[in-house]
Amino acid sequence: MQSLASHTQTFRPFKKATKKVTETKEKIHWSDPKYTAKKRENKSFEAYQQAVLLSFLNQYCSITIEKRRRQPTVTTSIPNIKSLRFEAEEIDVARLAEERCSQTFDEKHFTGKNQQTATRRVQKNKRIFIHNFLLDVLVEKGFFFNSKMSKKSKRGFQLERLKHVFFNNQFIMGKKEIETVGEQVNTILCKLVTDTVSVVTIEKNDPRLMLTKTF
Repeated sequence: MQSLASHTQTFRPFKKATKKVTETKEKIHWSDPKYTAKKRENKSFEAYQQAVLLSFLNQYCSITIEKRRRQPTVTTSIPNIKSLRFEAEEIDVARLAEERCSQTFDEKHFTGKNQQTATRRVQKNKRIFIHNFLLDVLVEKGFFFNSKMSKKSKRGFQLERLKHVFFNNQFIMGKKEIETVGEQVNTILCKLVTDTVSVVTIEKNDPRLMLTKTF
């Protein structure tokens, strides 16, 4: 079987809509409170979605996570993923994300931005890359996802936001379940990494993550 880490692309093609959409959504300015609320909502869902993906993956591999250097104050915290260890392979996903982001986004993508903004965007791209990589690994294990891509940007990867999850052609959960289960799993993950224990390896089939067991 081809090495999971050898993938050159972590994003699956998605079909364009065949019907013309006559209604246009009203654009919300970035200073509007609705924009801020929606952005926070999306970030929280990203955390819950990643937690669900890790719960699924834990049935196949051990997972090493680490505490983020800077913890968010107004959005849901989310641990960094360092590596996945399968029986025949260990994938350093953190290094893989670093390499792919360096190949895809060079300094010209952040021209005119201060160092703090540029660093934040680089970290965001790494996080999204890993997120979508987890989806690809699960697809190889028999999962299928109905999803919507985040807004396209020249300065970043697109995040795949899940709507429905299937396993071996059987429906597993929808968005509400992803939020509910994901919040529980994410809370467990965040409690594992503390100021004294910043890096933790979760062994395969850890009972604490079995909230989403599929077989």
